[in-house]
Amino acid sequence: MISQDIPQIQFTDPAPAQEPVPSVRASDADRDRAIDALIDAFTEGRLTTEELSARTEQAYRARTQAELATVSADLPAAPPASRVPADGAALDD
Repeated sequence: MISQDIPQIQFTDPAPAQEPVPSVRASDADRDRAIDALIDAFTEGRLTTEELSARTEQAYRARTQAELATVSADLPAAPPASRVPADGAALDD
């Protein structure tokens, strides 16, 4: 049997990730999350003190999701939070 004789199945994502709607107003919690991401980038050495300061100010001034997204557009996405039990000891996977 030749591969072209086998029908190809196309899968679609049942729940595609939703991008923030640019015109939606940013909340204080949205700004706090963005600033936390900037601080993480600073501690990783991705931003200088001056860049952190300027981007933090920009995040506080952001009114929409689109404006807020620009403060971290050139930074990698944050990794998922590590699992740490209540006693503070790291889990071994």
